[in-house]
Amino acid sequence: PIEDVVITAVLVVYGTLLSFGALMCLVFALALIRGRKWPFYSIVHHLLFLDTVYLLYQVMPCLKQRIVTSPRISPLTTLISYQTRRFQAWYNTKYVRAAFSMLDCIPLKGLIYLTLLMTINRMAVFVIPALRPIFTKPKITWSLLVCWLFILLLCFLSVLVRPTQKFNRTSLRFEDIGEPIVKAPALRDIIAVVDYAVPFVILFMYLIIWLVIRKKRRISRRMSNSHENNGDDNRILLEAVVIALFLQLYNISTIATTFVTDDGTLGYALSMTSLILSVTNHSIHSTIFIFTNSTIRGLLPRRCSRTKIYPLSVTRVFMYAYGVILVAGTLMTLVFLVALMRGRKMIGQWPFYKIVWSMTWMDAIYLIISVS
Repeated sequence: PIEDVVITAVLVVYGTLLSFGALMCLVFALALIRGRKWPFYSIVHHLLFLDTVYLLYQVMPCLKQRIVTSPRISPLTTLISYQTRRFQAWYNTKYVRAAFSMLDCIPLKGLIYLTLLMTINRMAVFVIPALRPIFTKPKITWSLLVCWLFILLLCFLSVLVRPTQKFNRTSLRFEDIGEPIVKAPALRDIIAVVDYAVPFVILFMYLIIWLVIRKKRRISRRMSNSHENNGDDNRILLEAVVIALFLQLYNISTIATTFVTDDGTLGYALSMTSLILSVTNHSIHSTIFIFTNSTIRGLLPRRCSRTKIYPLSVTRVFMYAYGVILVAGTLMTLVFLVALMRGRKMIGQWPFYKIVWSMTWMDAIYLIISVS
């Protein structure tokens, strides 16, 4: 039936993207391990940590759950046939559900605001030199600490002001089942608007960076009468567009999911689309750094840096694709983490890569947990 094809398709896409994202984070970690002495990469470290956590979480328990709880029963959706309910009554209490909602909230908000911090770092380098002191090697740790405290505060407030939720194993989404712990609809709306606005702010800041770089390059070209390649400038803007686009696509998909009450094929497909976009967001930074950053590629072992990416063949078993993406994403994240560790003496002095380190770790853990 067409419903089985759709369900299998989204499972394959989800698993394939998750695997690929984890692989990207692994490769990126490999580069950062070798060159983590630059303060810039301190930001990258945190971003890597965040992405790793999220992707590992998806790879380990979530992939199994997505397969088991699909609305159609078939040999493909019953590969993993058991679910634990030992702590069901304990889990259903309001405050325990709120605590677990924090775990669901931290990866997304961490991704958004660590990406914003990376953008501010680039603004300090190219546009606003007055911001550079907060990204020096002695102060980057404090900048990251403030960023994480802000992320945790937003997550805590979000959980307090939104209705009590419970994960529906059939529709694969959180559903409102009770009143919020604290009734503050205005605060809830403010937090939601800020989350939707930040990707546009990131894109706008990158546009300013791109314009400033182009202006400086034109001045330099006129003074030296040389013809420089603008590919790097355009790549910076393209990366920003891709990152902001996928963040907003995830926001749109989550909104669309809330308007669908059907627990059948449509609701399942929308929920899986949100999961696919979520995995993509946590894999995209590692992928971009590995394929566009010559410094990161130079920190990788020779075999990794020469690895070719072959296109995936068309398959009718979409669940297999889901698993492939999940595993590939996990491996990529771990390779990236190894790279960061191997290059810690060289790139550890760049504050930017401390942010990347944090985000990549988050992605790696998320992917590994999801694979398991």
